[in-house]
Amino acid sequence: MSSDTAPKKENAHILKNLNERELRTPDTSNLTDRLGSLFKGLKRAHGVFEITGQKENGKYEGNVKTVQEPVTDVLWERHINGEQGLGVIPINEQDCCWWGCIDIDIYPAPYDEIQSKVIELGLPLIMVLSKSGGIHLFLFLRHNYAASLVQETLKIFAEALGYGGCEIFPKQVCLKPGETGNWLNMPYFGDTRKMYGAL
Repeated sequence: MSSDTAPKKENAHILKNLNERELRTPDTSNLTDRLGSLFKGLKRAHGVFEITGQKENGKYEGNVKTVQEPVTDVLWERHINGEQGLGVIPINEQDCCWWGCIDIDIYPAPYDEIQSKVIELGLPLIMVLSKSGGIHLFLFLRHNYAASLVQETLKIFAEALGYGGCEIFPKQVCLKPGETGNWLNMPYFGDTRKMYGAL
């Protein structure tokens, strides 16, 4: 790892607990159960995105709403079947996260270039296509960590990849009473948004 792309030494403490024992690798053998297990988040609300059109750059437009109801197996099944998209809020009621995401909105997306960079730097990220064909780089954890730690870690990873300043989920590091935070559209909607290389 070269000095100009490696995460800075003063931030090394952020990464010390993110070793191989703490990371999760997606298993899509039973999508409903596995996706529900991987994408645990806020229990009291979820997001819905209804596609209404597409911009010239390929990014989809649609109706966005946050529903003050928990994520259920039925919602996951409807999502996987391509009936209604599901969004999950990564930060939970304890201000912790089981996962996070780097959202790279570039069209057309440089999939091979970014995947090669992830491998070169040895970053524990899984590439998944977004709803518009962009790139979501997911970090999965075996334990929930403070949202502030997950957010800062992903910012370091994004900068190392050359995409500092892109969207990071979780967007919030703490939630005030009554707040729900920002949600992210989930992968594996119908026959789309799959893990890179599984197209």
